[in-house]
Amino acid sequence: MKIKIIATRQNRLDKIIQSQLYKLTRNKIEHLIKSQGVIVNNIKIQKPAHKIKKGDIILIDWNLETHDLKPNPNIKLDIIF
Repeated sequence: MKIKIIATRQNRLDKIIQSQLYKLTRNKIEHLIKSQGVIVNNIKIQKPAHKIKKGDIILIDWNLETHDLKPNPNIKLDIIF
């Protein structure tokens, strides 16, 4: 998923992203910035506290991680009817 944000005020990178992607926790946003990096004005940034100025263009190329859930055959469950 590619997301483009144009900053409307000065603030930290993680706070700007959280204001736009409000369902994500700051912890997940911090992990996203540190692991994948975020492009700010054509420069890759991996520091959540990076200062953003009004008008800065923030590009996020977020690879949605999918986790395969597989049953564990070693778990013994009593089935009650």
